[in-house]
Amino acid sequence: MLFLEHTPTLGEIDYEIYRFISNNLEIMPHINIRDLAKKKHTSVATIQRFCKKFQCDGFNEFKIRMKIYLEEQQSKKNTLNFDSYVYSNFLNRSNEKEFQDQIKAAVSLLKDREFVLFLGVGTSDILANYGAIYFSSLSKMALRIEQPITNPQNFVSNQIMEQSCVIAISVSGETTDIVNYLSSPPFRNASIISITNSPSSTVAMLSDANISYFIPSESFNGQDVTSKLPILFILEHLAKALHAEY
Repeated sequence: MLFLEHTPTLGEIDYEIYRFISNNLEIMPHINIRDLAKKKHTSVATIQRFCKKFQCDGFNEFKIRMKIYLEEQQSKKNTLNFDSYVYSNFLNRSNEKEFQDQIKAAVSLLKDREFVLFLGVGTSDILANYGAIYFSSLSKMALRIEQPITNPQNFVSNQIMEQSCVIAISVSGETTDIVNYLSSPPFRNASIISITNSPSSTVAMLSDANISYFIPSESFNGQDVTSKLPILFILEHLAKALHAEY
């Protein structure tokens, strides 16, 4: 975990600090302890205790070890490492109230609609297809919107859109085609659920309900290779939660 070869025992606040560090590695060698505490709405003492769990005497030593760790990672930039903690941490968080409330809010929207339309671009389009098949098997008639660039929603009646719930999948939440699609007039009549890595993204803001999963972003040779496993988990969890309502 980071520069440790094992996973230390962390509390809820520690996980929040860890997630911030994992998502902001580039600023860690330069940030001071007070700024970090302020960003996480916690105390300097809490940050110091977090550092001790990573076998550091204080924040300065933590920053030095982080700097060395980042340099080592940079030298291995053509190699991707598998960190199972990312997945176990996500699964643990999926049992927390905040995540369960997001699922409940999405199910509430889905219950009131007759159709489910899945939307994605690139690898998210593949997941959208899987979601449509899985939902159709368990709960609602679901379809994947193919070739969204052709704007097929312009040829769907308002009555159908009023009975539809759109599930938009976007890791970054900033995919231009998805943003444009959700901003189009026909979607004003549909309910929108988004699955994104961040709740503050544009796609999330355009949605009636958002389910976010917070895992570190990864890229290789300029391509986004962030894990899609949390999205699969969310799709299946959502479909089964909806099925339980019938």
